[in-house]
Amino acid sequence: MTERIAPPSKPRTMNPRSARPNQRHQVPYSARAVRPTPPIQREKTFLEQIEAFLKKENAAAHSDADRVYVYKRAFEFLSNEFTLCKPLINRIKQQYDEMSASLLEKHREMIVDSSSVTQNEDQFSELVNKMRRSKAKEFKKCHEESEKLLDEMTDLRLQRSELLKQLEEIETQKRELKSVAAAHAEQLQEKNDELQCITIDVKEIEIEKTELSGIIEGLEDKIDKIRCSEEELKEKDEFMKNELSKIKKIEDEKRDILDDKKSLLRKLDLQVQDMNKDVIGLQREKKIAEERLESNKQRKENNEARIREMLLKYDKRPDVPIVDIVKKMLG
Repeated sequence: MTERIAPPSKPRTMNPRSARPNQRHQVPYSARAVRPTPPIQREKTFLEQIEAFLKKENAAAHSDADRVYVYKRAFEFLSNEFTLCKPLINRIKQQYDEMSASLLEKHREMIVDSSSVTQNEDQFSELVNKMRRSKAKEFKKCHEESEKLLDEMTDLRLQRSELLKQLEEIETQKRELKSVAAAHAEQLQEKNDELQCITIDVKEIEIEKTELSGIIEGLEDKIDKIRCSEEELKEKDEFMKNELSKIKKIEDEKRDILDDKKSLLRKLDLQVQDMNKDVIGLQREKKIAEERLESNKQRKENNEARIREMLLKYDKRPDVPIVDIVKKMLG
């Protein structure tokens, strides 16, 4: 009797309005402005199918129970189509089924009284119409609530992304603060070490200060001992002046002697220069004499060689007198 409507090939898992925009930076955010346009043609086709199904099944229905069953099937198709609102539609359907069952039960009881059949049917139709109107209002309200929930979900997603960015920035700042704190701790440790070194130096300086104060006290005692009276200082001053005058006289005498020595030294320098000139002349004469002596030696050696040669010639003639040999040599 009833014809089943084939559900869509791929039921919607979520409302396309919940899709986030790809380019949020181009326009200011608006939950309704940035959502893509829903597939109106597909929803329109589904609505036409539902209306055709209701029209056909209601025309073939023989009783109110059949018509209630037709609307029950329509609710099932709606819940399968809108999966996101399926829990809400199921609750509405459950209340509708309970209400329709109670009304049908009342209707059956009212049929027993044949005198009020027409009146009861009118009341039942009116109740059914009221229930339909109330359910339509509830469905519209649920649809609006689902739209609001989708908008809130979109806002929450954007807020979540913003919060994640802020969390990353906070983590980065936290790491930077840790590095800065570590650097400050190192600097503080270095300053503490320097402070310890300074305290050690201060202690050493205080020790040296105490030693110097003791030395100063000793020097002050010595100064007190060394101090003498003004008369003694004057006597010493006079004595030093006399000694200084004597030293000046001696210095003048020595200066005169030094001048005499300098003049004598200049004369000696002149004499030395003259003697150097004489020495140079003597060296030249000596060189000439040495050259002459060398030439004489050479001549003597030559003469001796000639004499030896002549003697060698006359060694074989002993009968020749020596006088003749000498004359011949001299000749």
